[in-house]
Amino acid sequence: MECNKINTDELYQVNTFVAAIYESKWYVGQVLEYDKDDREYSINFMVAGKNSFKWPAKPDQVWIPSSDVLCSLDEPIKQGKTRNMFKYSGRDLEKVRNLFDRL
Repeated sequence: MECNKINTDELYQVNTFVAAIYESKWYVGQVLEYDKDDREYSINFMVAGKNSFKWPAKPDQVWIPSSDVLCSLDEPIKQGKTRNMFKYSGRDLEKVRNLFDRL
């Protein structure tokens, strides 16, 4: 996981998982597109559970300014029998929380 500093307009590739700020909270999502002119990312956000994440029934796609992307993340680990749930280590999520708290 590369979550050790706050993004300074780093260019994230399509399909990269990132932690980003939306409406004063941080979320995990996957980059779908980048608009160079507006310097914004289209991100499909996951829904956070107690100890896991999942894709919502309806895609939660939002345009986010590049300055609101905290960092990139490794691809989440699939868990459960249906493989619809995903997980990050507590250590990885703690790093994201620490970055967010420094803002």
